[in-house]
Amino acid sequence: MVMQGGMAFYESDGALAQYLWLHYSTEAEALRSGSLFEFARDFPSRCVSDLIAPYSHKTGRALDLGCAVGRASFDLSREMDEVVGIDSSALFIATATRVQRGEAVDYSLPIEGDLKEHFVATAPNGAAPGKNSF
Repeated sequence: MVMQGGMAFYESDGALAQYLWLHYSTEAEALRSGSLFEFARDFPSRCVSDLIAPYSHKTGRALDLGCAVGRASFDLSREMDEVVGIDSSALFIATATRVQRGEAVDYSLPIEGDLKEHFVATAPNGAAPGKNSF
């Protein structure tokens, strides 16, 4: 597939690693890496909890447009009967599907110069990946 403009970024390993960290890194990993972006970590999960919290009846179907690597979709699966995640990045959708199948996805981020730190993304605890489709 030929990418137009900035879309090529979203099909790169670098973008994938950044999005995996944003979606799946733990607090301990963020502290260990000394990230300046701790405020952004876990943003997809916080969006879901803020969205779902006001509703007492939390069943039905959910559509996650721009799901990226799927973290919010997995968090929605805890409450919803069915969750469909859609993204324009084939790489992101393929990665979300790997996580859904129970795979641990390895990735690395640059820390300083050529020094990289290794991380692993897995489905969040309590998620029901069988309710997800990407």
